[in-house]
Amino acid sequence: MITDMASDFSGPFERGRVNWRRRDRGRDTSWSCDKHSKPVRFYCEYHVVAICDMCVTENHTRCNLETIDDLLDEMKRDKTVEEGNKHLLDLQACIQSCKEIADSRLPLIRSAVQNAYDDKIEREINLKREKERVINEDADDKIRRINQEREAKLRLCCQFCDKLIIPLKQQKSEILEEITRINGITKLETNLEMKRKMVCEKRDNVKKLKQDDKYLIRNTRQVLELLGSLHDEQGYQSAWCLLNTLDRLTFIKGHINSSFCGRLDYPSMQWKLIKTIEVQKFENPLNVPKFVGLVGYDSIAVTNHDSNDMGLYVIDLSLGTSTRVVKGTPGTFFVSCSSIDRYRVACGKFCKGCTGDVLDNCVTIHDDKWNQIRTIPIPRKVNCDYAYVDVGSDGKILAALFGQSNIHVINPADGEIENTITFTGKEVRGRIHALSSGSIIARSGACEVTVIARNGETNSYIYDEGDFSLFRSETLTDTIFVTNWCKERGRCTVGQMSSEGIIKAKGVVGYDDRSTTFYRSACLVTPSGKLVLCDEKRIFVYKKECVL
Repeated sequence: MITDMASDFSGPFERGRVNWRRRDRGRDTSWSCDKHSKPVRFYCEYHVVAICDMCVTENHTRCNLETIDDLLDEMKRDKTVEEGNKHLLDLQACIQSCKEIADSRLPLIRSAVQNAYDDKIEREINLKREKERVINEDADDKIRRINQEREAKLRLCCQFCDKLIIPLKQQKSEILEEITRINGITKLETNLEMKRKMVCEKRDNVKKLKQDDKYLIRNTRQVLELLGSLHDEQGYQSAWCLLNTLDRLTFIKGHINSSFCGRLDYPSMQWKLIKTIEVQKFENPLNVPKFVGLVGYDSIAVTNHDSNDMGLYVIDLSLGTSTRVVKGTPGTFFVSCSSIDRYRVACGKFCKGCTGDVLDNCVTIHDDKWNQIRTIPIPRKVNCDYAYVDVGSDGKILAALFGQSNIHVINPADGEIENTITFTGKEVRGRIHALSSGSIIARSGACEVTVIARNGETNSYIYDEGDFSLFRSETLTDTIFVTNWCKERGRCTVGQMSSEGIIKAKGVVGYDDRSTTFYRSACLVTPSGKLVLCDEKRIFVYKKECVL
């Protein structure tokens, strides 16, 4: 053991140089220096190495040396090992106590830790689940309300869009059906083939006739008719008429009061009565209806000129129904209206008792539910209570007051007057209507209409029939429809004239009217192409058809 301890004194400078060997098992062991092969006798504390005598002479003359024997004796006397052994025993006892305490206490502490944290974690998990439940319930409630709001908006969107789409589909279907009806080529071909067979048969019968045939003498008329039937003048005329129709038939399209519309047009088309509506048989009956304007594809606005009502009604011509949309009073009622777009309507009113140089509340803008959203003050120079409006192709409102020579151009977005068209020598004596060219027509006399350019230039034309006329224009063709009353004949008729004053037709439709007041409604032409006339008891609905 001592030998083993001594071997650890080989320091870093001489490590590997000391060699110890067992010469004989069971006998003393001597060290020898690897460098000099001499016995090791000293220990250098400075270099921490065991050395021989020659090593001392060569390298350790100045070092503090200690003999190996003294070093061993000193180590034997040192009590560090015994104390260390006692310390180890004490440490072993302490460790054993720690183990016993750990075996008894740590499981309890571990259990307490697990229980404490498991309870806390469980509470936090439950709190998390509760928060998740609240969040999910809140989100589900919001999603439910959003879905309900979305469904409501989609229903309104569908209802609104269907009001536009269904009439368009209906108009498309009607036009295509009319095209099919006009296209009578198949019918002509069938008739031609049938008549060809008849001609062949009759031709054979004619060949059999002889000069001395008693049948020829007795039935001269029948034979002549037989010979005449070989010439099919009726079929030829039908074919020529169809050819002329197809050659001149056109499709026109555009917008009337912001509603898209299209229809077939042909010079020989005629108005045909397709419906008569009894106004007092409505669910909301009308006693004295006066046309106000167009408010949809197949709907018109009327004022019920009953002193107990004076409200504004919308009549659906297709369904034959009426709905009161605005209450009226004898002192304030609607006289004209025109759609600005899908959501707004410009209206002109009669307002009794207005004073001052500005007419308030006579020109208004309403939404698609007929709620008033804006009123536009109009300057006036004479005492008048009637305001007439229309909407131009540029979407601007045109407004004029009865008895004045001004037409105001108004921006519907802010209600400001952007321009005033002033003309001389004429006054507005009835409703005004915009033409697609930008010009405006206005009734200016009993049977007179004036076309007013935007620069104020005017051209006036007389409708030379009857005693009293009202004028309306139809935007697609700029045709002016004239509703005319004649005292002598006691009849109201509708004529047509161009914006250049050329009368195209007179008395195309009409009704008997013995009234001498001439206070009736001017006709309307709807975006669906229907001509509407009213005698205050009935509404007559006409549609233009091609006559072959």
